[in-house]
Amino acid sequence: MEVKDVATHRHTALSLAQ
Repeated sequence: MEVKDVATHRHTALSLAQ
């Protein structure tokens, strides 16, 4: 779960960046 949570957070950051 932790690993997936980190991946999701990173994906969200990329989405906001774009």
